[in-house]
Amino acid sequence: MRLFSAVFPDETAARHLEHAVRGLPERVTQRPRWHITLCFHGEEEPGPMAERLRARLTGMPAPRLRLAGSGRFGAVYFAAVDEAEPGVLRELALACGAGWWFHPHLTLSRAVPGDPLAGYSGPWFTAPEAALVASEGGRYTVLRRFPLCAK
Repeated sequence: MRLFSAVFPDETAARHLEHAVRGLPERVTQRPRWHITLCFHGEEEPGPMAERLRARLTGMPAPRLRLAGSGRFGAVYFAAVDEAEPGVLRELALACGAGWWFHPHLTLSRAVPGDPLAGYSGPWFTAPEAALVASEGGRYTVLRRFPLCAK
């Protein structure tokens, strides 16, 4: 089982993005899978990883985010992420074990032509928790949630 840590858009932000991508000719990642990856952990044991994340994430601030704009990693098309307080999300990612290359995004598709989300700006939301997620056979399962501190 592959593990990763992530934060999720709230319901309002997800609905807003869902409306923005409606009608795209290419297959968009299913909304239940939408997340902002903090760190890939690979083939780790869930129990020890959850304990490490609990220790590292306890007391960390909840980031205030919005999905705004877009970009590409090769053929992967994504919604970009803005932070109300720059650096908070990066600190969470570093606490989870990410390296300097951390680039927050929400993957949408692997084959979108052009830039249909150019100029897109969704509503602000606070991510109240980070999660340890298992990826198995294309399905994601949240294994553990870690509350973050609201300001």
